[in-house]
Amino acid sequence: MTEVTIETGKMAAIEVPEEVKRLVDDYAHVHGKPAWRVVMDAVSLYAAYYGGRLRERDGSRPFPPAGKAAWYAVKLAMAVGAVKADPSPARVKRLHEMMSQVRKRLGVDCNVLELALYDYIAARQSGDPERVRDAEMELTGALSIVVQDMIWQAASAMACWREHGQR
Repeated sequence: MTEVTIETGKMAAIEVPEEVKRLVDDYAHVHGKPAWRVVMDAVSLYAAYYGGRLRERDGSRPFPPAGKAAWYAVKLAMAVGAVKADPSPARVKRLHEMMSQVRKRLGVDCNVLELALYDYIAARQSGDPERVRDAEMELTGALSIVVQDMIWQAASAMACWREHGQR
């Protein structure tokens, strides 16, 4: 959590529903903190969870970096699974679209997955069961590498914010 130094010593009031005030006061009492520190900790935790952003560029609420990585990991894994079940042109195209989204939205390189996909398609076309099995394992391993990179990116984004107080 980012530590904030309070320099002025001046206090200000904010309007909150009575239920919220009671909740903050109860938490402050239980944890032996002033109410303003409870609010500051809550805001800092919220900002850390959302990667230091209060709003996206388009004004929408941000998606937490870990949640974003998880969302795209699931989408990518489902697309890979669909291609393994039936490598039709439509499913291969969908996987390419997913890789493009991961590159653009998360900044994660998917080249290893793309190469494994080409090897898998070639193996399926060859009809050699051993080659197909090896290519399936290569495709799964490549997916794992990309997902690891997605997790690493999310963790790095949150660590960067915690270290510097912003994203």
